Amino acid sequence: MEDSNIQKKKACRGETLAETLVALLIMTVGFIMLPGALAASARINAAMEEENKQTLQCSMSMENMETKEITVSWTDGDTVTEASGNVNYYSEGDYYYYRLP
Repeated sequence: MEDSNIQKKKACRGETLAETLVALLIMTVGFIMLPGALAASARINAAMEEENKQTLQCSMSMENMETKEITVSWTDGDTVTEASGNVNYYSEGDYYYYRLP
């Protein structure tokens, strides 16, 4: 009878110290990596927010674009060359932004 009780206790011993230490090590590594992952997520989020702002500003500017025909001339020594064409432009404050169609 005593032999069967001892065998039951040996069969249900539970976790060893080594298993517990390995589990603690894995948890510790996970907790150490968590703030880095959160910081990287915040950086990516900020970068995407800035990109969204720029995209919105660009799309709003594209809606306000006007088309104008311009003529450009330049000299190369004694030769004068002229070229003309249409450009799209919009103004923001004191600045003009041009884009070829």
